[in-house]
Amino acid sequence: MISLLLPCRRDSLLLPGFVESMLENTSDMNNVELLVSLSDNDTWCKSYLDRLNHSRIKYFTQPKPYGRFGLHDYMNLLCEHSKGKLLWHMCDDYRLVTKGWDLILKEYESYSDKVYSLYPCPSPDYKIAGFASPIITRKWYNTLNHWALFYSVDSWIGEVACSYLPRDKQINIPELDLKDLSYCDLYIPREDMDSIKFIDFPWEDPRVREWIREDADLLLEEIKNERPQ
Repeated sequence: MISLLLPCRRDSLLLPGFVESMLENTSDMNNVELLVSLSDNDTWCKSYLDRLNHSRIKYFTQPKPYGRFGLHDYMNLLCEHSKGKLLWHMCDDYRLVTKGWDLILKEYESYSDKVYSLYPCPSPDYKIAGFASPIITRKWYNTLNHWALFYSVDSWIGEVACSYLPRDKQINIPELDLKDLSYCDLYIPREDMDSIKFIDFPWEDPRVREWIREDADLLLEEIKNERPQ
């Protein structure tokens, strides 16, 4: 099974578009689950998902307002409830655009008992880097018992993998495309892109680097045990 993990914020009107893209492009929903996390005051999204009433889509609420700085708590909650062999980070402004994407990922389910991170390879037209939507194996999650310890959950996996893990533990999947509306003309005009002020993630903060290194050390120990001495 493949688990799509989607933290959703502030009564997002973008959520139905993601759900529609998933349902339209998934070949076998029996091998997919979509888990959505919401704050308990997010009435619009809860109402939408209740009306949809899809057996493969579930949502979970947290008794505190959603905010960017608590994003890792929402992702970790979804991981706790997930059943998939592969866990894929999603956002409400993403769109699954590859027909049969789940069949492509099914070929990688055999990797689930080892430590790997996997990445889609979006079209350059979509202006999104694959590391912004990482996929981890069940073994990765079970080793750490969390997705991230810091709110930049999309980059956390890439920071751990690219900074410390062997290159062959990072797999790009060229056939897997993904669209991010926040980086497309549909959502932000091309001429406005240069003027956007992005949050400066404190990756060089010693505490953050220590947490990343601790995650990497645990994963490296598992990787060492995977391979013949």
